Amino acid sequence: LYCYGTAPNAKNRIVRYTLQGNGIVPGSESLVWECPVTAQLGHNGGGFAFGGDGRIYLALGEHYTSPYSQDLTTPLGKLLRMERDGAVPTDNPFVNVPGAEGRVWALGLRNPFRLSTDPLTGTVWIGDVGGNSPQAWEEVNRAVGGANYGWPAQEGNSCSTGDCSTYTTPVWS
Repeated sequence: LYCYGTAPNAKNRIVRYTLQGNGIVPGSESLVWECPVTAQLGHNGGGFAFGGDGRIYLALGEHYTSPYSQDLTTPLGKLLRMERDGAVPTDNPFVNVPGAEGRVWALGLRNPFRLSTDPLTGTVWIGDVGGNSPQAWEEVNRAVGGANYGWPAQEGNSCSTGDCSTYTTPVWS
C-alpha cells in the first residue's frame, strides 16, 4: 500500500506499508520519497498515481512561488516520475541536466491537484488549477516527458509573454 500526504515534519512524502489481511503490518512503514521543501499552506498538495509504465507519478504545486515552476532544481511546480522505491528512472528527461532534480518528468505547473491514469492506455492526466484572476484557466494536461506547461507565462491557451511556442498547451482549458 502506497500513501501520499504531509508528514508531522511538515514535508510531503510517499510511504509504503505492508498489508496483511485487512490491516497494515505494524512497523512496516517505509519512506519512498520526501520533499526537501517544507509544505506551505497553498499550492502544496498535488496528485499521486501509478502510470501505465508501473512508475509513480507525483504532481506538486509551486507553493505560491511562480518561478519554481520553471526551476529544474526544485520539485515544486512539477510532475515527478520515480520508481516504486523512489529511485530516479534513467530515462527521465532531465536526469543528465546538471543541478536538475532527476525525478522531474514535466514542469510549468501551478497547482496540480489531481492525477489520473487512463486504465486502457496508461496515459497520465493532470488537473491544474488556474490563477486568481478573471482571465484564469483551469487545465487538463496529458503527462508527457519533458513537457513544459508554461506557468507562469502561459495559462490555458493564453500567453502573457511574446512567445509561448515552446510550451505544451493543455488538452482542455
